Amino acid sequence: MGKKHAAYIQGLKELGCRPGELWQLRWDDVDFGSRTCNITPEKGSRAKQLRISAKLIGMLNTLSKKEAFVSGGDLDVFAKWFYLKRKKIAGLAKQSQDQEDWLQDF
Repeated sequence: MGKKHAAYIQGLKELGCRPGELWQLRWDDVDFGSRTCNITPEKGSRAKQLRISAKLIGMLNTLSKKEAFVSGGDLDVFAKWFYLKRKKIAGLAKQSQDQEDWLQDF
């Protein structure tokens, strides 16, 4: 997983906003000094200003700020990639559990 995707997932975990709202986050919406970000609402909700942890600030500081959007790209492409990664990880976890069950039978 790249730095941009890792920061996006950390932001989802911390901020509790909708995936599309965070995907549309612009660098202008992030205030590094006060550790806040302004979230543009989806689905008729109100705009939000949310605190950002030092961890997420550190992750954002490692990203290139050449583009207007923090995440950028196509959200549908990212969603498909993320789904496939989760499915692969779940398969590996199931395989590991099956191996443990097999060993306990002895």
